[in-house]
Amino acid sequence: MDFALIHLGAGKHNEKNRDHYRSLCFRALKRKKTKNTAGNVNPYNYIEKRQSFEELLSVMNNMAHVLESSPLTNTGRGASVNCEGKVLCDASIILLESKILHSSCCEITTPFPISVIIDNFKDQLNPRHDHILSPLATVYHKSSRPPLITNSNQDHDISDTIGISLLNNSISLTASSSGGNLFKPVGRIGPAGIIGSAIYSDYNDCYRVSIMCTGSGEDIISMDLARSVCNCLLANMTEHAFASELMSNHIEKCASKCHLRSEYGLYVGVVGWMLDAHSRELRVIYAHSTESLVFAYFDSHLKFYFSTNDKVGKLLHGEFKCSRL
Repeated sequence: MDFALIHLGAGKHNEKNRDHYRSLCFRALKRKKTKNTAGNVNPYNYIEKRQSFEELLSVMNNMAHVLESSPLTNTGRGASVNCEGKVLCDASIILLESKILHSSCCEITTPFPISVIIDNFKDQLNPRHDHILSPLATVYHKSSRPPLITNSNQDHDISDTIGISLLNNSISLTASSSGGNLFKPVGRIGPAGIIGSAIYSDYNDCYRVSIMCTGSGEDIISMDLARSVCNCLLANMTEHAFASELMSNHIEKCASKCHLRSEYGLYVGVVGWMLDAHSRELRVIYAHSTESLVFAYFDSHLKFYFSTNDKVGKLLHGEFKCSRL
């Protein structure tokens, strides 16, 4: 695999947990140690070879399991609780190759929503003709399980949202899971359950782009934020432009046209990557108007970022050039 990007949500992360967030990201990105072609030990062996689509799904599932099982992300608990006390999460996945394929699941009751969406995606791509209702039956089975019980003493700054984006040669795979607002109304679907809101990927002759969004869910949905950012970058990116600046300006423009529901006004975090199809130059881009945004990526080395913003409601943006693919 060429590249991996993960995020742990935008919001108000506790600065005291910075090292714990770093360790969590590194654990998600690391795999068993192997030796590379030079005979040196390489703890990130999945970066060394091209992988099949099935292997890529397996890598994503392993990463998601590490992130979603951590109390720092609190997936499947916390803000996933609706007003009836039931834990309901949403998740979606997008495959970008020569075409765009996607899938979403809503009101998932397990603590590992991305595992559910991966299984659902596999069923959609390879339907069982002997049991065509299997995916629906699976969803029903999972949604009818007893609800999880939340911890009443959990930290106020824990975020339920995570995102993962993998790039392997000509294939990219991006997924996200989210719970939404604490005590959300019954039936309320978060941005992770709506394709184009929390995640989106697209391409043209010049660039490939994948975007992940987190923050105020209703506003992200209203702006169709991930899809909108992708479209903006593909339409306006040039060789000498700053992608993060284009993205930031576009988000502010979108926000000005929406009735924002967050008490802070604009309260979102966006992170993604952009690949130049000709030069193979890859850049990571981000922007957030929240107090913090936590993300990490791996190209030839591991990079971790705990970005903080003193001006909540105002976008802070940046970008990093990665190794050429």
